[in-house]
Amino acid sequence: MNSYYIAAAILIFLIALAHSLLGEMMLFSYIFNTEFFASPKRLFIKRVLRFAWHLTTTAWWCIAIILYAAAIPNPSIKLIAGAISISFFASFLLALVITRGKHLSWIVFLAISILTWIGSR
Repeated sequence: MNSYYIAAAILIFLIALAHSLLGEMMLFSYIFNTEFFASPKRLFIKRVLRFAWHLTTTAWWCIAIILYAAAIPNPSIKLIAGAISISFFASFLLALVITRGKHLSWIVFLAISILTWIGSR
């Protein structure tokens, strides 16, 4: 196993976790209390910002899984495709739940997840 890839994967996982947690605690709590968010569309804007923020975390975790898979001698492309499929499924759930389906990216994320999953089998 390539320990450099594994170390990088662990660091990516941790920085992504910190990104989500600190974003919620320090960034969103501040910007959502500004006058800008007094507009009629403030709830949708808040949801889209939160969704986009956590989408980054999901993408980074996917990269961490791919790096971990690359650390295995002769990694299977099916393992890598499975990681991508799961990442896009998580992205689908984020878009659907956080924006309550109003950000239509969930449709494309679900299609990518299903197609990648089927293709990896």
